[in-house]
Amino acid sequence: MAESAKEKTQQKKIKQLLAQLQGGDLKKVKAALEGLQVHGDSGIIAPLFQFLMNSEEGPAYSEVLEFLSSLKNSDSKKVVIACLRDRKYEDCRQQILSSIWNSPLDYSEYLSDFVRAAVSYDYMDSLESLTIIENLDGPFEEKEVLESQLLLRDYHEGKFSKSREKDQLVSEVALFIKSFNEHLDDFDDFELLEEED
Repeated sequence: MAESAKEKTQQKKIKQLLAQLQGGDLKKVKAALEGLQVHGDSGIIAPLFQFLMNSEEGPAYSEVLEFLSSLKNSDSKKVVIACLRDRKYEDCRQQILSSIWNSPLDYSEYLSDFVRAAVSYDYMDSLESLTIIENLDGPFEEKEVLESQLLLRDYHEGKFSKSREKDQLVSEVALFIKSFNEHLDDFDDFELLEEED
């Protein structure tokens, strides 16, 4: 189906607004984000994460991250999670997780993605993931809980890189997952590690 003239104009406007971000000028960035809020759709999310990967932290960077954290359209969740899963966005995984944590949207249907991030990546990713899991509203699909339990089992069996600090966070994740399904007692071996004196 051919694009209508209106759709072509809209896409051209979005491209212009995304290009306006590149200068790094804070006023232009704010104006571009305001325009994207009016004219954009979920297709702007991946380019905004790409912008974060290619930018240094500063006011413009913070504005874009805040914009991504304030998305309210539930269609945007699929795109944000697709970016989290995509190795192409590996260098901004913490920003993706941060945008989810600060989001007004409920990402409960993606529980296993956060458990995967907690067990697969580094300490900071584990911390961000734990914070997200702590704040999910639920209810959780049984499939998501079971997938999360399998990931935790794999971590416990040494299939992911481990550290004492990360072990503590993953133990806390395991306790949350266990609480989501009290009928399963497969994870009794995940106890909170005591702090060393």
